[in-house]
Amino acid sequence: MRYVLHTAGQRILNMLPEPCRRHAPELLIAIFGIILLVAAFGEVDGEAGAFIVSALDVALFVILAMLVSIAGTRHPAFRWVAVFWLLLIVGGLAAAAAGIGIIAIMPTEMFDVGEIDPDTIDLALVAEVALLLLGVFVAAFASLIGFSRRFRVWLARYLPFDLDSLLHTMALVVILALILIPPVPLLVAGVPPYLSDQFLVLMLDSGALFADTVTLNAYTLFWTLIGSFFIAGLFVRRTPREVLERLGLVRPTVKEVTFAIGAAFVLVAAFHFIDPA
Repeated sequence: MRYVLHTAGQRILNMLPEPCRRHAPELLIAIFGIILLVAAFGEVDGEAGAFIVSALDVALFVILAMLVSIAGTRHPAFRWVAVFWLLLIVGGLAAAAAGIGIIAIMPTEMFDVGEIDPDTIDLALVAEVALLLLGVFVAAFASLIGFSRRFRVWLARYLPFDLDSLLHTMALVVILALILIPPVPLLVAGVPPYLSDQFLVLMLDSGALFADTVTLNAYTLFWTLIGSFFIAGLFVRRTPREVLERLGLVRPTVKEVTFAIGAAFVLVAAFHFIDPA
């Protein structure tokens, strides 16, 4: 499988004209930028629309990786463009978490009311929403500590990464944002948002929505696989073989296979005793 992927990738790379290979980051930004615009503002229906919309999240990170690549190799001014794009991603993640959290907090009947009477607003509910927004803001702001060199120096004692690399710095901020922001709605609402009564009612009332969610997840997996190759440097700074090694798509050793099988049996046994039902 690895040989097939390497051979196919190398053939595609050899087929590309020299200008395309030299300006691969710009081309990828243009391609995924168009996908992003169509997914966000286009009116494509059916399976084609679902396929394009599922690329939305992946496109954001591919564009970020390409901006960082350009900033590090040809145009240092793109460093600030990359930082701005990163802030947009963190802000978007915070806004999405806040929106999901508000839906999980609000009573179901409030979504059926056309206009809310200020006199009937529950102050405890307002306080809970305010706590959610504050928590999301603090988590988003805390993720920016990845820009601090002092923090990176401390973290480099435990994790092997280049503390002076712009790419590693950006990745650190993204990872911190993905770790810190999503748990906030869970902590405030006290229940996983997608398991709240509001979301369950929404899913049960619309079987089509559930089916669309499954379809989007399948398409998102496809785009994630494609995007991971580009983010790892395919056609930009690594050969197909190097990308496969970077992503860990290598032939496992006998020791690794044995460990995986043993870990699987341990997990099955553990869940058998934790949840006998």
